[in-house]
Amino acid sequence: MQAQTPADAPSPIRLSGNLNLTAEGYGVSGTNPRYPSSIARAILQANVTLFDQIQLPFQLFLSTQQLALQQPFNQFGVSPRFFDGKLTLHAGYFATQFSEFTFGDARILGGGVETDLGNFRVAMLYGEARTALQADTSQNFFGQYRRQTFAAKIGAGEMNGFHIGFNILYAVDDSNSICALPNTPPPSENLAASVVFGFPITERIDVSGEIGASLFSNDLRSPKVEDTNLPVFTLRYSSQLDGAAVLTINTRPLDELTIGLNGRWIGPGYVSLGYVQLQNDLFDLTLSPSLKLLSGNLLLRGSFGLRFNNLRENRLAPSSRTIANLSATAQLSQTIGIDVQYSNYGIRTTPRNDTLRIENVAQSLVLSPRFQFTLFDAPSTVFASYSLQDVDDRSILGGTTNRNVTHTLLASWAQSFQLPLNLATTLLYNQANVGGNSISILSLTETVSYSFLDGKLSTSLTGGVNLINSNGSDTQLTGNLSASYNLGSYGTISLNISANSYNSTTTAPTFREFQGILQYTIGLQ
Repeated sequence: MQAQTPADAPSPIRLSGNLNLTAEGYGVSGTNPRYPSSIARAILQANVTLFDQIQLPFQLFLSTQQLALQQPFNQFGVSPRFFDGKLTLHAGYFATQFSEFTFGDARILGGGVETDLGNFRVAMLYGEARTALQADTSQNFFGQYRRQTFAAKIGAGEMNGFHIGFNILYAVDDSNSICALPNTPPPSENLAASVVFGFPITERIDVSGEIGASLFSNDLRSPKVEDTNLPVFTLRYSSQLDGAAVLTINTRPLDELTIGLNGRWIGPGYVSLGYVQLQNDLFDLTLSPSLKLLSGNLLLRGSFGLRFNNLRENRLAPSSRTIANLSATAQLSQTIGIDVQYSNYGIRTTPRNDTLRIENVAQSLVLSPRFQFTLFDAPSTVFASYSLQDVDDRSILGGTTNRNVTHTLLASWAQSFQLPLNLATTLLYNQANVGGNSISILSLTETVSYSFLDGKLSTSLTGGVNLINSNGSDTQLTGNLSASYNLGSYGTISLNISANSYNSTTTAPTFREFQGILQYTIGLQ
């Protein structure tokens, strides 16, 4: 075993991050200002590392308009990792995910531990998932109770092979944490548990999934159910029980072909307070094929999905959704390629009263060819893109169908030279038919970039013109001048000056505006 030299020993304290200082000036005539006339900011984003194990993030924001220092214990968390990541400790504010149906996107103020020994995994956490807030009716806020959360999981097996795991979540609101109003959402209690699993059927077929159950009390103030004694959860007349399940099958019939099939069922009464937003009352089916052809030069991908709700037929208007996505990427040669994308999203409700029916279909198509070649003994790139967005509202309630169609055409050319000179030209045309009104915008932009002093000083000049046609013809002229100087280890200083002139022939105002930004940035090592 080789002895650790002093140079290899971890530093007790290490500081990393960046410091940004900005001063801005703004002026406008002919309309109301969009920005303050002057403002200065200082932003420090730093990370203190102790013994290469504990990381303490720190953020300081200073402004002539605002002062905020974010460093209290309930504003950051530490998650040191030990033994090459086999052990992770959490303290303070942190987020992690246990499973799809128990604990996922809720942030915890508390503590936790996670161990991963390869074929064996254990984790648990405890803390405050929601802070108590008193009602403020002037802001139309009626208060929220403090919520304490406990979650744990245990699993065994290889994640890319046979594995099984068990998850549990318990969350309860403190009904004494605030002075409730009649409109305050009631305090609740939740116990959720699930089993996750995965196994290979063959070398080319894998199966994974999760099955969960949830007990949820909508109101802790409701009466208890007599003659019931659960070890953790208190059964009440406001309690409900429901389940959820997800199953995924991935197949590889050929080396070039993969097919994924996913099914998800979440009962209308399934609730997990470990997720801030978890949709229920749904049944999803999704098919996702992927195919590589021509030695990988052609990649085809697709996704086809159906979603249904009203699983127990207790809604007045059940709905169904269809989602389809197709994409193709082709590298026709070393210099020519093309991308194609198509998506279709539809929703339809079938209420008993047909006049309340909702039916919408949204489609989009994008074609993007690209060309790379050599011109003037330097790289040159031409990119084009056409997109179509079509939204068709066939709902009966509106009386007539409403269709919105948007066409967008983009073309750009970027040219380099032997000198430290670059040119970029962009042409954009957009036409939209919305609600019977037609709007078109034609935009032309040219950018010239040049570097001095062996690349330490970078400059660019941009000019553009926009022609807007709606009820009248408006013209917009834009200009931008920027310069940036690299000071090496002492950071970078930059200056940006922009001007905007808008001439209107309609009810829109005619105005002129200018903005200057001086910025200094340095990295902390």
